[in-house]
Amino acid sequence: MKIVSVTCYFDPHYIRSRVLEQALTSLPDVELISVCNNTRGLGRYPEVLLKLLRLRFSNPKPDAYLLNFRGYELLPFVLLLAGKTPVIFDEFINPVEVLTEHRQQRAGTLVGAVMGGWLYLAKLYYLLLRRCTVILADTEPHKVYTASLSKLPLERYVAIPVSTDETLFTTSAIASDNKPAFQVFYYGSMVPLHGVAYLIEAAELLKDIPEITFLIAGKTARYADTIAAANAAGAHVTCLDWIDFNDVPRYIQESAVCVAGPFGGTVQAQYVVTGKTYQFLASRAVALVGENQATAMFEDKVNALVVPQANAQALADSIRWAYEHQAELTTMATNGRTLYEDNFSSRVVAQALQTILKKLA
Repeated sequence: MKIVSVTCYFDPHYIRSRVLEQALTSLPDVELISVCNNTRGLGRYPEVLLKLLRLRFSNPKPDAYLLNFRGYELLPFVLLLAGKTPVIFDEFINPVEVLTEHRQQRAGTLVGAVMGGWLYLAKLYYLLLRRCTVILADTEPHKVYTASLSKLPLERYVAIPVSTDETLFTTSAIASDNKPAFQVFYYGSMVPLHGVAYLIEAAELLKDIPEITFLIAGKTARYADTIAAANAAGAHVTCLDWIDFNDVPRYIQESAVCVAGPFGGTVQAQYVVTGKTYQFLASRAVALVGENQATAMFEDKVNALVVPQANAQALADSIRWAYEHQAELTTMATNGRTLYEDNFSSRVVAQALQTILKKLA
């Protein structure tokens, strides 16, 4: 079966598309052709379209197309080129859901008004979804929610976990010799979904234990004043502007607790398991997870630390418990690795894709 995997994103090696392509490559009788942009700017769109045009008239023609995240802009063109050929669309994040949430967060501002305009146009996107053969979501609850938004049959959707790059996130990463005594590690974007403000507040609540330190990496400038105030009050927070993705495994191994989230309490935060969660579990690290509709398999103090969202005190209490029960963390991390292997690994992703392809054959 000849599958064309299409990626057109500012980060053409985004982990979601990498995992899907690696899984497809592992399947027997699948010939995978990866169409990926080399240009990072707007030039990526004509670049990918020209590559697709050449393939459209190749012999033999593709049996199916997989349009990877973030493929919203390219979706109408892929559907047009595909014709009657099945299109698997990795929606991953519903754009109408995100625009609606951001509009509500910025209500009464110019940005909110602009998002309202985009939201009106984005709803036309649901007409395009009706032409897709299969639509991929990241979790079962997210699948149900986005199907209800699009008013499409639930059977059109398939939930496939994000998983992670298992060549990078392994149990054998080597930590630095200067490993902190009890480091709590967070890295990533600082959007409301993740609830970084609650983590900073939790750090201040734990100021009485100087051995508990927090390392927060990302675009922390927006929280600079909050972090400075927390440290002035006695918290122990260190910031890094960013870290190289290939260095993340080392930071994971150096940390006692890895903050997976989400903790923002937003609409989107009720349905997702963050990409960091899979990275931490695959690395056999202790993951601190925000409870939501997608975390039923996570058991607090068994295979992860699980806390309610938008609750700094709950975060602080969970981290304090981990500090006071360090002898139990190794077992918890091992259980987390087992959870990953059984439910989120590349093997699980490959099995889900194989089921889809069998139905298309």
